[in-house]
Amino acid sequence: MPEPDEALIADLKSGDLDAYRELYERHRDRMLRVATRILPNRADAEDAVQEAFVILYSKVGSFGGRSSFVTWFYRIVVNACLKIRKKRARAHEIGNPEALEAAAAQAADRASGCGADPALDEAVQALDREIALLPLRQRTVFSLSMIEGFSLKETARILGLKAGTARYHLFMARDRLRVRLRPFLGERFGRDQEWIPPSTERPH
Repeated sequence: MPEPDEALIADLKSGDLDAYRELYERHRDRMLRVATRILPNRADAEDAVQEAFVILYSKVGSFGGRSSFVTWFYRIVVNACLKIRKKRARAHEIGNPEALEAAAAQAADRASGCGADPALDEAVQALDREIALLPLRQRTVFSLSMIEGFSLKETARILGLKAGTARYHLFMARDRLRVRLRPFLGERFGRDQEWIPPSTERPH
């Protein structure tokens, strides 16, 4: 049975590099998935995840267990992404229409070929493309809560937001996607649904 994250963190605090490697292998792909939804360029997303693991190693002593390791580390990853995004924005590489369209195209490419049903493939590609075009905060809240399965409270904690603010951005993201994806998904994101579906309240 795999060791819990918290046990690996305790080992890492004692200088166990095998514990560090296990944490890296266990969480890298998941963290990269989130990073690619924040940053338009995959290479930047990979850099952000690498930076986050460097920070993990150097600041592991600051993990006090007040939240789960995953929640704590997601915040490090998100902050690393935002740092790179700010740097790129200063260089005018993010925020212009060409960059946004490139991000959407990359998202569609990642989603292509996900199954044997062409209609389903088209719907998934459309969903990924439209998520990539959401404003940053809406995109991040939506990804953490609807895709990664964090509760609204956990999502707010990761992003340093009030729960009501996170709820608002999730509602706005769902409402925009509902309009843009209606040809593919019908009323799946309809106004008559709850803002926060039960699936977003899964415990970790």
